[in-house]
Amino acid sequence: MNAVNAMSIMQDPHQRQLVVDELIEEFGSQFDPARFQGTNFDNWSIVRTCISHNAIPHLVTILKILGGASHEWHRLDAVVREMFSAAHPPLETVARDEISNQIRSLLQTVTIDALAPVLNHPALQGQIPFDNVEINSGAEAFERLDALLANSEQ
Repeated sequence: MNAVNAMSIMQDPHQRQLVVDELIEEFGSQFDPARFQGTNFDNWSIVRTCISHNAIPHLVTILKILGGASHEWHRLDAVVREMFSAAHPPLETVARDEISNQIRSLLQTVTIDALAPVLNHPALQGQIPFDNVEINSGAEAFERLDALLANSEQ
């Protein structure tokens, strides 16, 4: 937040609005940070909304385009690069893991009988090898599908 707050473009309410407008153009109207009169609170709301939309790299790019590659921008860029370096999982992995956990939770009480029409759909025939695998819940079916997808991506 110190690196974001140090950006001159993020210190001016009108300039901040230009940044938000660019983010809305990129991510649609669902990108809707709460707005505050104070710079620090307003910036925090924008950054928090960027985090929830996996938009931090876009924010850094927009700040460079609108505010230039100042010393402050380079500092922010370095902080963001460090946050998303190889030592940390990519945002896509974090988002995928979070979504997978939510799906698992939702499917925990779904019975395999309820899923049978989906798993037996003609479009999936031969695509999902459940042979010799005992599956007792929707969450277990999802685990199997998720593992198959992860293996096919490698």
